[in-house]
Amino acid sequence: PNVNLNPSPSTTNVVFSFTARDANGADDLIDSTASAQFTNTGEPTRSGTCSLLSTAGKEKTYQCTVAMNYFDKSGGWTAGVSVADTKGAIATSSTTFTVNLLRDISITPTIINFPSVSPGDSNVLSTENTVITNNGNFVAPPGSISATAYDLIGETNILEKIPAANFKIAGSSQSDVCVLGEALTHSSTIALTTSTLSRGQTGNTETIKYCLTSIPEISSQFYSATGGNSWIISIN
Repeated sequence: PNVNLNPSPSTTNVVFSFTARDANGADDLIDSTASAQFTNTGEPTRSGTCSLLSTAGKEKTYQCTVAMNYFDKSGGWTAGVSVADTKGAIATSSTTFTVNLLRDISITPTIINFPSVSPGDSNVLSTENTVITNNGNFVAPPGSISATAYDLIGETNILEKIPAANFKIAGSSQSDVCVLGEALTHSSTIALTTSTLSRGQTGNTETIKYCLTSIPEISSQFYSATGGNSWIISIN
């Protein structure tokens, strides 16, 4: 079976049942000892609770619930169950299941602003950076985060623009976005080699920085890229 995780901040309750048989009769099984846990090498063990669901002859069926986190590793996990009887014997059983990959991000803020500038100015940093939060269990290595930029068009005189090529972008590992950042191009997708995104409850964010490297000889007005020309941050 496959498990689909809910994105942050939710957990996902995995509900399943198992049946135990005791040759001396079902009453020998101690309900309070029924337990379940999920394991994956290198991952925290996820333990749950079990309760009696039904009794039939020498068998008891228990229903278990184990909560998994949004950042739990994708791939194969082992589900183990156990229950003890009044004689001190413990029955165990295990099976495997798959946690599916969850690719989910949130981006804040949704607007990139720059301060007022004049023609001839250079290397102007944005007033806000973009923070990407990993709400899933995927990992984005260098180059997996991409940006698609578009020219900024004058809001009063649409014949004037600030070309996307006048901007650079970089991830948090790059200290000087204006000099060493990735150059953008109108309507082209650029892979950010200085950006990564980890999974987990902490350390699961990445900050994207922007620099306007030069301002052309244009008139004073607001310039923007909106609607179908909005800049796009994506995960490959």
